[in-house]
Amino acid sequence: METYIFDKEKIEALILDFYISTGIVITLYDINQNAIASSGKHTDFCALIGRIPELKKLCRLCDVEHIELAKKNRTAVYYTCHAGNIEVITPIFYEDTIIAYLQIGQFRTTHATYQDALKLMDLGYTNFRRIDSVLNDIPIVSNQKLTSLHNLLNIIIKSFWEDGLIKCKRSMLSVKIEQYILENIHQKIYIDELCEQFNISRNSLYDLFYKEFGLAINEFIISKRIECAKEYLRTSNKSVSEISSLCGFTDYNYFIRIFKSQCNTTPLKYRKGYSE
Repeated sequence: METYIFDKEKIEALILDFYISTGIVITLYDINQNAIASSGKHTDFCALIGRIPELKKLCRLCDVEHIELAKKNRTAVYYTCHAGNIEVITPIFYEDTIIAYLQIGQFRTTHATYQDALKLMDLGYTNFRRIDSVLNDIPIVSNQKLTSLHNLLNIIIKSFWEDGLIKCKRSMLSVKIEQYILENIHQKIYIDELCEQFNISRNSLYDLFYKEFGLAINEFIISKRIECAKEYLRTSNKSVSEISSLCGFTDYNYFIRIFKSQCNTTPLKYRKGYSE
């Protein structure tokens, strides 16, 4: 069940205005880090390195890492990506709960050269002329302009709610419980602890999740652990046993069995499908 309804068409129209005005790409991600809407194409430089599988994977890892940091710090995160571009990820809140992330990126504060790019990417790429030409496509942003961009982002986020471009389909209680589960997915989650944390009885908790997800709370937690494992398999080089532990499975064989039953394939075959 979707938690939020995003008016993709209107959101893209709004953030496209931002892109046309600034030349800065803007992307909206949901809580599961899936891209919902984007203002426009990436810079030619990012498109170029995105055609190299190893670098494309690094781009995704960089996004995931800093979305997690924004979630942890509950504030905007400014960072330099692995290819030397500056990006910003800002969490979007609903009643003090993070429900999405807005990312702007692919700009620099100074002019760059292909030597800088090669060093940052640690890439043995020899087409210097091609790299040097596409670097000119990356916008240069002063500190003053960066402050202005952040202010515009806050206005855009505010308009999402005021103009009804994001709507919540669920009770905030289930949203908060789900977020708690995701934040503690790496460890054992006890039903009694959930009940105590959110001041709800066992029966009410089970009724809530059957009503909103059609699942028992234990089934819901397992489904989130599997989603966590799939993300690691797609974006990391961690071993399957390590991923099993990171996603809160204490029994490796049980993890393999549950993964196969829910995904109709093994973790290794699932990973191979994303690496080909």
